[in-house]
Amino acid sequence: DLVGPLCVFPLLGLSVVDSGRRRVLVVTGYAALAVALLHDATLSGGVLFRRDLSLVWYPMVEAFVRSVAAGSWPVWDPWRGFGQPLLADARAAVFYPTTWLNLVVQPWHYQTWFVCGHLVLAACGAYALLRRMGAATAAAFGAGALWLCSGPLVSLGWQFHHLAGAAWMPVVLACADRVLAEPGRRPVAVLALALALQVFAGSPDYTAVTALVMGVIAISRLVAPGSRAARLARFLAGCALGLLLSAVQWLPTLELARGSARWTSTALAPWTLHPLRLLELGLPMRWFELPLSPNLADALFEGREPYLASIYCGLLALVLAAAAGLDRRSVVPWVLAGSAALLSLGQRAPVYQLLMLIAPPLRVLRYPEKALLVTALAVAVLAGLGLDALASGRLEPVRRARWSALLLALLAAACAAALAFPSTRFFAGGGQEVPAFDGWGALSSDAPLARGTLLALRGALLCLATAAAFTLRLSPARQALIVACLAGLDLFWTHHRLNPTAPVDLFTSRPSPLALLGALDAARVYVYDYTIRLPSDHGEHPGAEVYALARVPQGWPRDAALVLGVLDYLNPPTAGRFGVRGSFDVDIVDLYPPALRRLVAHQRELENDGEAHARLLRLGAVTHVLTLHEAAWTRVLGPPTTEPGLFREPIRIFAVPAPLPRVYAVGGARIASDAEAEGIIGSADFDPTQELVLPAGRARAAAAAFESRVDVKDWRPDRIALDVRLSEPGFVVLSDAFDPGWRTRVDGRRSEVLRANLAFRAVEIPAGEHALELRYVPPGLVPGGIASLAGLAALLPLLRRRA
Repeated sequence: DLVGPLCVFPLLGLSVVDSGRRRVLVVTGYAALAVALLHDATLSGGVLFRRDLSLVWYPMVEAFVRSVAAGSWPVWDPWRGFGQPLLADARAAVFYPTTWLNLVVQPWHYQTWFVCGHLVLAACGAYALLRRMGAATAAAFGAGALWLCSGPLVSLGWQFHHLAGAAWMPVVLACADRVLAEPGRRPVAVLALALALQVFAGSPDYTAVTALVMGVIAISRLVAPGSRAARLARFLAGCALGLLLSAVQWLPTLELARGSARWTSTALAPWTLHPLRLLELGLPMRWFELPLSPNLADALFEGREPYLASIYCGLLALVLAAAAGLDRRSVVPWVLAGSAALLSLGQRAPVYQLLMLIAPPLRVLRYPEKALLVTALAVAVLAGLGLDALASGRLEPVRRARWSALLLALLAAACAAALAFPSTRFFAGGGQEVPAFDGWGALSSDAPLARGTLLALRGALLCLATAAAFTLRLSPARQALIVACLAGLDLFWTHHRLNPTAPVDLFTSRPSPLALLGALDAARVYVYDYTIRLPSDHGEHPGAEVYALARVPQGWPRDAALVLGVLDYLNPPTAGRFGVRGSFDVDIVDLYPPALRRLVAHQRELENDGEAHARLLRLGAVTHVLTLHEAAWTRVLGPPTTEPGLFREPIRIFAVPAPLPRVYAVGGARIASDAEAEGIIGSADFDPTQELVLPAGRARAAAAAFESRVDVKDWRPDRIALDVRLSEPGFVVLSDAFDPGWRTRVDGRRSEVLRANLAFRAVEIPAGEHALELRYVPPGLVPGGIASLAGLAALLPLLRRRA
């Protein structure tokens, strides 16, 4: 615990060494700071695991590795749901260079150094941005360190793709500023390359935010006198070339989004910031950790934990920002900091609707709280400018810093007093009144109010120490260095354990239900997801309360044990880590096509009709069902086998009787709309072994003497080869999700992949023996690849140095 905080002081001093080794030492300093910040993972052998890391990233990266190992292109994930696009899902970051390291590195080691590396990249980008703004080396280094340790950035340790996108943000902005200020072709090429890498990193959200901020910077630069046309042309050329380079990623992603509910949805997603939580930007306390009354907790957090574990940007960083004042260099950062903070309020502030109208691409920012990354970066930039102003020896920045420190000290002290003597109107503990602060001894306890009080008092003392530093008879540079060290220590100490770790056994242990599924490559599971409630549940959904721990492995943190229990239960889509195919997985990111969303919702609707529910499971080739509760629809499946798990309820594993095979042939077809197909596929008079349901075409009755044989020659994630023999014309049906990217050939001649049984695949086959081949090519990949190759051809000459 002592090693990490003590590293802050020498690291900040590294920035003042001779310029010959400056860049190496700056990067080394940031790397050491990132390693210390994540010391539980980098130095103590723990593994990062929070939220999307364990539930989304690990299954996705295993799908990537398994696809490549099978000799396939990593374009389709057959293990998630009934199969989902992989390359087109930007989160997979297939074209991001570091992703391919997963082929040779264990995923938990990769993720640790992925987070560290992108924190360093983010800090280097802020450093470059400050240097572009004319700040001294020491001030630029301090700004990068404050941005690296800021709460919003460190909180993205569990959001792998958003962390990478946010890390590239200041790099792209620095490159854009260079293009707008310097002539030449290399700055254009570097901007294009940085922008393309941000797109490949997999965060459309922060790419759109970066584009908006670039526009603000471009306007501010173009206001200055000079050759505006030439500067604008270079800027637009760099942006266009970056989009061309990255077209191989964003075109398939765009095609995927256009066919999903996310494209047409206008509803505001959760995780908007309550105005009261803006206090957290400058006070080292978190409302979420306090024993709030239920009404206040619901108002502040919308019934869920915050999206960002911390939004604290630094109390002393705000003091330094105040020292920067309001001049030519600081106007844009102040505007960005305030606008992003208002945007994070969502529909609670009128600026949200205005920004959505001005910049429609910002609609990809589903959770407005994400906008606080821009606020944190702007505050770090302003703090760097404030350091530069303080080191100059001018009196005005010192006065601004001193008075702001005193005012913030009073605010922090007032918050400490409010926490020490809470009012039962706002705080509640288990339905009882919260006792008042009972003395200094309470500060060493684990009581939430005591921790909050201590944090607020610490902030007040730091502000007072900062104000006192300006009264010492030291040179302005040394005064600035003291304040910078205190600001860095404040942020570091607040966030050095913001990303908790777990024992590596979390990812190396094998879930117990796997032994009951038989051959894993032949199994398909339906695991009831209690974390998502659909409109079709009609109140029967048991809720996330079933994930209540009954026991915790010895030596494990409770939150890590909870994730271990969820992984042991094979909660969707985690079964894919072991090559087990999922089925009716809920669409958590709104990227399913409408027909598949209807199928999943309809399956949940049929829970009141056990027999129809079982028929739908058999239609989806589901071999096993896993639940943590008993229900009417599970009794139809027969008695379960149970595994104890870690939750109060045991894991119940049901074998589905007589599921359909993954591929089979039928002779008949019905034609029905999607709404009609929902009723047909679960009805007792529909025999899926004899007929299928198509949205268009010609109805056909199955021949009484229809016979078929389907042999699998090759089955890989992106391609399938079958030998088919039919006595009469019919259809080969695959119980995998339909996607327009699937292409087929029958005896070498192109045919059409049909959407059958609402959301599955089928191919019409004439009578006789035939060779059937299916291959997946993501829509948009071919034109995107051609555009990227053209962009690469244009980029290489620009990177070449002139003779």
